[in-house]
Amino acid sequence: MTYKELIDLGFKRENYKDFVVFNITGHHPYHLTLTLSERIYDKKDSDKSVEITACFNSDMKCVEVIRCDMESNIMGRLIFTDIEELKDLIKFFGKDCSRSVNEKE
Repeated sequence: MTYKELIDLGFKRENYKDFVVFNITGHHPYHLTLTLSERIYDKKDSDKSVEITACFNSDMKCVEVIRCDMESNIMGRLIFTDIEELKDLIKFFGKDCSRSVNEKE
C-alpha cells in the first residue's frame, strides 16, 4: 500500500506537531484516515452505538480498521495489508473505489 493509493481512495491527511518525533526525524508526523461509517446509533442502547474508521500505519505499511463506541473506546480492529481487500471493505460501506479521486471525467 502506498501513500498515493490511499489518498486516491479518499483517505484524508491529518498533520500534527510532535516535537519529539521532529527532533529525531526532522519532520512532523501525520495520520491518514477514512471514515467508513458515520456514527451508527442504536436507539435502544446508546452504549452500542459505533463509529468505524480506517487509519494508515506507515511504519507497518498497513491499514487498521477500528470500531469505537460512543466514548471512543476501541471495540474491535482489523488489519489490512492488501490494497484489493481494503477496496472490497470500502465498497462494502458504500464508498466508490472505481477511480482515482484525481482523475478527470
